[in-house]
Amino acid sequence: MAHIDHMTETDLKAIGGRIRTLRLAAGLSQPQLAAALGLSSRSTIAGIETGGDRASFDLMVAIADYFKVPMDWLLGRKIPPGSPPVGKLINRDDEIAVIDFWHSLSIDEKRAAVITLRIPLYIPNNGTAA
Repeated sequence: MAHIDHMTETDLKAIGGRIRTLRLAAGLSQPQLAAALGLSSRSTIAGIETGGDRASFDLMVAIADYFKVPMDWLLGRKIPPGSPPVGKLINRDDEIAVIDFWHSLSIDEKRAAVITLRIPLYIPNNGTAA
């Protein structure tokens, strides 16, 4: 199992790039993100974003929680099946009901729905629509 201390410079730069992308998408400056996370200086965020500094585990959790992204994604890992979409934590009852309804549909019903809604149908390797 890899620990954050064993990550390469390339890994750290990739993680920093993801954090920077999230920050910019949220319209935040480095000082604003630092303040939101309870950090005293933007230099910590700058160092992480460039891959020059390693964030502590607690800070990585805080960043993942703040942006509502899975820690696996933030660390550059593949998202496990069943995880919430990146940046989209689903916790409202109406959204959960729609997802539950989608899961109850047959593959043919899903195909009909995506045609009507004009959205792509994702079919994983096992051949069943997600």
